[in-house]
Amino acid sequence: MRVAGIGPVLFVLVPCVLIELWFQLANAMGFGWLRGQAVSWAAFWPDRAFLGQTEHPVQAAISFVAYAFLHAGVLHLAINMIALGVLGLGALRAAGTKAFFEIYLGAVIGGAIAYAFLRTGSAPMVGASGGLFGLAGAALVWEIRDLRHEQAPFAPLLLVIGLLILLNGVLFLFALEETAWQAHLGGFVVGALLGAGMARKSPHSV
Repeated sequence: MRVAGIGPVLFVLVPCVLIELWFQLANAMGFGWLRGQAVSWAAFWPDRAFLGQTEHPVQAAISFVAYAFLHAGVLHLAINMIALGVLGLGALRAAGTKAFFEIYLGAVIGGAIAYAFLRTGSAPMVGASGGLFGLAGAALVWEIRDLRHEQAPFAPLLLVIGLLILLNGVLFLFALEETAWQAHLGGFVVGALLGAGMARKSPHSV
């Protein structure tokens, strides 16, 4: 069986990189206010999304997904895109393109909903972390299922769990904005649930 290519991951990664590059160039040219305007329009603002306090008619709907393409800066972007490369390619190998998009999109939306209901403030949220934790949740479910089927030791799970801990730790220590753990939790739960309902390719597929 043919392994899915890198295209789906690039479909998510490239817009994130181009948007941040645009912000950086705009700032260098004296248009730093553009990032703030983009955050105002496309970040996830819980009160605006659920209470209709929007600045334009479609903001409430698109903010559940658009926020995942914005980042707080180069470091925030780099951390998330590295994780996307690892987790995204793993999902493509494990279950294919359709599953990758379903899990990532579902986890992004689920992360936004969790952030809205579990947050303690009114700050907006940006970043792809909800989708990334969704991919990690699916990977963990698939690994557990495979190990149980093969009656193999669960030691390999330490790699996935360790990656989750590392990602959370790096985001907590170095992210320029407060880490939205609520989105991580929501994305992880949605990804795990979606992954549980999907068939995984054979580990020996090539």
